[in-house]
Amino acid sequence: MCCGTPDAEGKYQMKTYGELASTSQRLGNAFNKLGLESGKSKIAIFSANCFEYDAIIIGGYFQNLCNVSLYDTLGEDAVQFILEQVKVFKIRKSLK
Repeated sequence: MCCGTPDAEGKYQMKTYGELASTSQRLGNAFNKLGLESGKSKIAIFSANCFEYDAIIIGGYFQNLCNVSLYDTLGEDAVQFILEQVKVFKIRKSLK
């Protein structure tokens, strides 16, 4: 087992490494279809650590994309500064 994700009732459903790999590969293919360029494009992810966060990061690795992780604990000013400095494709992962 890789990790658990909470369902609507708050119970954790376990995910396997195979599910993570499959989801990540699909995300990597989607990044490619969106026109992100291998070795050039960057993706910014604003999310807590979770299965989806990991899948996005690994999906980016499949396409040789650099990731820029943004956390709410950085504060709004720091996040804004980072986004102004780095040209990125932005991803916001909601917890709900």
